[in-house]
Amino acid sequence: MGIGDRIKQRRIELGMSQQELATAMGYTSKSTINKIELGKNDVSQSKVVKFSKVLNTTPSYLMDWDLDDENNDVSDYSKENNEYIEIGQRIKKCRLNLNKSQLDLASSLGIERSTLQKYEAGKRAIPITVLKELSIIFSVSIDYLVTGLNYNGNVKTTSYPINEELSYMINNTLNTEATIKLIEFARFLSQDKKNLK
Repeated sequence: MGIGDRIKQRRIELGMSQQELATAMGYTSKSTINKIELGKNDVSQSKVVKFSKVLNTTPSYLMDWDLDDENNDVSDYSKENNEYIEIGQRIKKCRLNLNKSQLDLASSLGIERSTLQKYEAGKRAIPITVLKELSIIFSVSIDYLVTGLNYNGNVKTTSYPINEELSYMINNTLNTEATIKLIEFARFLSQDKKNLK
């Protein structure tokens, strides 16, 4: 499948006409889109980036470079499959804690909803780049997503997604200095055994 086929497929998935895509891309005529989809016109790198934004996907998907995402279906090895299922369950739990739909989260990641469904069901291995993005979106460590534990030096500590309100404050309200003070205060509280669960 070439770039033209992928552009056409994604355009149809989004319910866009060739004319709508042409307009969004800044082309005067839908014939340019038609030629690209048929493989008659080449697409420059800058246009690939613009197509990816307009079509709500990634340049690597359009260029068929997203091999990690496309070819990582999990085999039937039960131990490996169980690990992927557990990772998927943690991703789903974090997603639900943020009140995000699969479509919302998939859009944030630049992947298809069906791919996210496979991740959450443990049917597809998750590329490290996606795990990094998820850890940022959920405000948890990659360790938590993969193992269910955070590693603090040599000590494993159970981790839970931080409270949504606290996460919102850190990401949207507090400046850097206030965020540092908040973290220092949390560390101070955790050193006193009477404050621990």
